[in-house]
Parts: sequence; C-alpha cells; structure tokens
Amino acid sequence: MIMPTPIAKQHSDKGLSSILVCPKCHERIYYCPIPGCTKQFRMGRAGWDSHVTSFRLHPNWLPDIKDGDKRKSKFRKDFLEWFKN
Repeated sequence: MIMPTPIAKQHSDKGLSSILVCPKCHERIYYCPIPGCTKQFRMGRAGWDSHVTSFRLHPNWLPDIKDGDKRKSKFRKDFLEWFKN
C-alpha cells in the first residue's frame, strides 16, 4: 500500500491542516482544518463551502454562529493558508 506523503502543513491556533499528495497518482488530499474534523477533500477543495457551513458537521466550531455565510466568511479568515496551496 502506498501512503500519501505530506507536501505542506499549516499551523494555526485553530488546528492543524495537512495537504497530502499520493506518490502513485499525484492526487492532492486536503484535510478540513477545523479541529476534530476528519473530512478529506480529494481532487481539490470542491465542496468546502457547504461543508464548513454545516452546523451539524461542526457543532463545536463557532457554536454561536448559525448563519452559513458568516461561518464561511470566518473559515476563509481563520484558515487563509488552507487556500494558498
């Protein structure tokens, strides 16, 4: 079994986000940087916006913000580095 290898790591006070690349297929795997989340985004970050706006998936992240647009905006600010690679 060929395991993906890290190509970048971003640290923040909000958690650790890793971007991995599979050495066999060169697919990038982006892990959701929200602490406690195990979501993997394959083939790019498609679907990140609906994922982070879900209060059901992240009840402990920004529990006082229920509005999806506000959660999305906060994610963009808090995890800016996640979008740079």
